[in-house]
Order: sequence, then C-alpha cells, then structure tokens
Amino acid sequence: MLTACAGAPRAPTAVDRASNEDPPPASFGEHVPLSAGREQAHDLVVSLVQALADEDEARVLGLLAPRLARAVAVREEGPAHAAVERGVYVRQLMASVRAARLPPDTLASDLIEPLSIQVHTVEDAFERGTIPRDVSPTDLVVRFRIAAAGRRALAALGASGAAQLIVRPGPNPQVIAR
Repeated sequence: MLTACAGAPRAPTAVDRASNEDPPPASFGEHVPLSAGREQAHDLVVSLVQALADEDEARVLGLLAPRLARAVAVREEGPAHAAVERGVYVRQLMASVRAARLPPDTLASDLIEPLSIQVHTVEDAFERGTIPRDVSPTDLVVRFRIAAAGRRALAALGASGAAQLIVRPGPNPQVIAR
C-alpha cells in the first residue's frame, strides 16, 4: 500500500473503504477488492457516456483499451470480427454522438438509465466455457439500458437499447471489450 509523503493526511479512497468492510471482500484484478472494482467499472461507464455527451474524443480514447475485444462467446468468435482498434471504435462512437446533435448541457443520466447499470463478474455473466477471448476472469461486465433520448447518440454502444461493456479494473481501469 502506498503511503503519503511526510505524513501528510490523505482522504480515504474506494479501495481503503472497501478494505475496511466486514467480511473482507474477495481480491480482484491487481489487488483491487471486488467491491472497489465494481465501483470502478460503474464509474468508468458513466464517465465514458459523459465524455461522449461532451463530445470529448480525447477523454473517450483514454477510457478505452488500445484494442477492444468483441464480447461474444468463444464458440462464436471469428478472426474477422474478434477485435477492433480503439481509434476505429472511437470514430464510430463519435459519429453517432455528432449525428444526434445533443444539447451542450447533456448529462450521462439523460442518455442512459443510471438505475439499470449492473456490474457482474465474468463468471456470472457468461456460461461456463464461453468467456470471450482476451477477457480475464478478473474483468467485470457492465450492462445497462440506453434511455430513449440516448438511442441515436449511443447507437454504437448498443443499437437495441441495451449495452454491455467489459471493464478491466485496476490502477488504470479501461473498457477492454464491447
């Protein structure tokens, strides 16, 4: 655990709060407790949607892994559609957002249904033996519904009104699969 220099006080982090829970949470990812990883995954998805609403391409790029795996079962994968480069996916995302012409004060909560956000372990989200390629057992699956007002802007996330992203928690959490 890192300590503050010269004894300067620091505010407790989500990891600190989670480490004080009773019983202790399961360890997850790079020594991130499962509860803190779930919080990271939830917050990362909300941050991604807000960055899209703000049309902040640089922020969107920073929240995504360099290559995004396709979240399909192993038995359904194929080399032609297994992964996409971050830049290609960001262009798709930004094109949908720009086509929607969102008002400048749009919030993430206008585009998605915040109460619908569910964070699952990979084990809970996929049938045994069907975990997508490039997805680790320590990754988290975030599922959420897209609000009617966000369907056009977030079409690249989920055209059916529902979306699923896979987040790798840790010191620098990122969306690693779609």
